[in-house]
Amino acid sequence: MSASDVHLRPNSPPVMRVGENLVVSSIPSLTSEKIDEITQSIMAPAVLKNFYTKKEADFSISLPGISRFRVNCYYQSGGVSFVFRQVPMSVPTSEDVQLLPKMLDVLNYDSGLVLVSGATGSGKSTTIAAMLDWLNKNDSRRIITLEDPIEFLYRDKKCDFVQREFGNDFFSFPEALAAAMREDPDVILVGEMREIQTIELALTAAETGHLVFSTVHSASSASAVGRVLSVFPGDLRQFVQEQLATVLVCIIAQVLVPTKADKRKQVAAREVLFNTPAIANLIRTGKHEQVHNFLKTGRESGMNILNDSLEKLIKSGLVDVEDAVAKSYDPNELLERSISINN
Repeated sequence: MSASDVHLRPNSPPVMRVGENLVVSSIPSLTSEKIDEITQSIMAPAVLKNFYTKKEADFSISLPGISRFRVNCYYQSGGVSFVFRQVPMSVPTSEDVQLLPKMLDVLNYDSGLVLVSGATGSGKSTTIAAMLDWLNKNDSRRIITLEDPIEFLYRDKKCDFVQREFGNDFFSFPEALAAAMREDPDVILVGEMREIQTIELALTAAETGHLVFSTVHSASSASAVGRVLSVFPGDLRQFVQEQLATVLVCIIAQVLVPTKADKRKQVAAREVLFNTPAIANLIRTGKHEQVHNFLKTGRESGMNILNDSLEKLIKSGLVDVEDAVAKSYDPNELLERSISINN
């Protein structure tokens, strides 16, 4: 059914997310005993022990010949429930996810910070995976990933990969990131910019000669900058603004839009921000809310706002206007563009 997620809970049939819709399967309701059987069979003993203590767990599993899954297990109303997010067995290529040439240019950097932002389920991990796959085919670097949990599995080609999973291989992102900088990396992937200490260390790693990739939950490149800075109290913010303005390479903000031909499938629309001197000055002076205005004037440098990407998808016939407008954070402007397209 091309489902991206499968939801399991006691006394309910499995529910799948197909495209953006939830579909109840025809499989009979699962008993509590069946859910317990699944719990015991797919969790490693250490994960299972931790789950019974904390009442929730994140991990990954592989079903040979079917797929890999990122799994979240939790209690609700006293019973155990699951969400399985499908992760392709093969690592996506830059062609698969249609990375722009300018996005690939940032992979030639020896150091700096590359952020991918978007809502949960917007394909952030897939975009980063395609970028790391490009590096694996085209460059020789040592890449350390810190993930919660591990999603895509990389096979060494030209690069040397070390993949570490939270809860199995380490128990603290700040400690693992500090250790990673002593493990001779060229590239570090930090699954998500979370607490202050992790962000501080990620910025330091980017500042000390490493190319760092990470994700942040925000709708646009401007709000991604704001999200990172908002974690820090006022007395530290000026220093962090200076640091971020220095190390930032690129922010890619993306959404997924259902395709016109098959609503179960989705295509990415991306806003791309490069850290020009003008952008760096806005970050340094705490005026990140003005970033969006500079994006519009940076098209010659390869930048584009989200509506540029959405308009291109409409023009190509890949998506319906209504679906594109629903994903825009400036829907009226995109609607005006689409009217001119039709005329």
